[in-house]
Amino acid sequence: MPPPGPKALISETSSTVSKPVAGTSALRVAIAHKILVAIYPMLLQQVSYNDLGDLYLDTRNKNHLTRNLVRRLERLGYAVTLTPQQEAA
Repeated sequence: MPPPGPKALISETSSTVSKPVAGTSALRVAIAHKILVAIYPMLLQQVSYNDLGDLYLDTRNKNHLTRNLVRRLERLGYAVTLTPQQEAA
């Protein structure tokens, strides 16, 4: 499976490293590491870059995202009930 696009990598990395203790240099090193990890297989296998889009990480693990969002809404004081949408015929 190809790695996610650069926007997804940077947003994911900056959200996980953005603790007050971590300075900008730590964030830069983390982002550079993510980019190198993404580029290495492309160089090794000689394939071109394929951007998977902004929603790649959301669709990759839909159940985890759903649980996370429900938990966040419940912490804000909402009662959440999920029902699947009816598919158009």
